[in-house]
Amino acid sequence: MIMNASILIVEDERNTAEGLAKFLRAKGCGVHVAFSAAEAMHFLKGETPDIVLSDLRLGDGVDGMGLLKHIHGFSKRPLVFMMTAYGTVENAVKAMQEGAYHYLT
Repeated sequence: MIMNASILIVEDERNTAEGLAKFLRAKGCGVHVAFSAAEAMHFLKGETPDIVLSDLRLGDGVDGMGLLKHIHGFSKRPLVFMMTAYGTVENAVKAMQEGAYHYLT
């Protein structure tokens, strides 16, 4: 874990997002939570966190892979960790090919 890292959590499940944020803040990280890909993209217009933790399935029309593709175009890219409760080998391979640093199930 990068101490004092700035982290963007992108998770549409409020309890999951808030639990992760609480844990990471207790570890000394600066945390911003976005509950949709659209909210995350808006945040990323003005900030570049060190790490993005994004759920694969987001309920607003753009999923975690769409967000990953958006981030891939940045000149300064954060490390992106894709998270999912519905992991498949195909999704993991695709996420890594698109530039994810890690894929967590």
